[in-house]
This record gives sequence, structure tokens and C-alpha cells, in this order.
Amino acid sequence: MKETIQASFSYLEGTSYEIGRRQGEEIKKNPVAKNTVLSVKPIDEAKCKDMELISP
Repeated sequence: MKETIQASFSYLEGTSYEIGRRQGEEIKKNPVAKNTVLSVKPIDEAKCKDMELISP
């Protein structure tokens, strides 16, 4: 079975505080993102390495 990944991208301007605040507001609106960001489970090292490969 294939794993489905949903992603969204945005261009953010402002101070680091303003950007972080906007990101937090968007995460609060998305239950999946909220659970991922606030997860207490350890992050799988292989998945972390995969994310590093696609980071700009």
C-alpha cells in the first residue's frame, strides 16, 4: 500500500517572530499538522533523513 503525503507551501515575510506566529496559527487550524508538530512520539530517524533530502 502506498503512503500518501500532503504538503503545503507558502512564502512568508516579516520578522522571525511574525513568521513563527503565522505558522503557529496555520498549524492550529490543521489537526493533522498539530498532532505531528506536537507529537510526543520519537521521530523515526529514517524519515528525518528523508526530510533533510527534500529541504531547500
